[in-house]
Amino acid sequence: MMHKFSKTGEYAKKRLKIALAEDRSTISASDNMTQIKKEIKSVIQRHMNINDEAYEVRIIMRDKKSINNL
Repeated sequence: MMHKFSKTGEYAKKRLKIALAEDRSTISASDNMTQIKKEIKSVIQRHMNINDEAYEVRIIMRDKKSINNL
């Protein structure tokens, strides 16, 4: 019986990967980056007394394969 459950788990994992990939494809990359930048700025402002206009957050992606690899 353990064999049957391990296959079920594998199928569930594959379905989850497909669902996540589809979900990610509906959200534009620029929207994601904008949201990430806002969150980073929020964290910085919580820890430092700094004006939002005084700095810029840049995100540089070096290896897309590691990001897209499920």
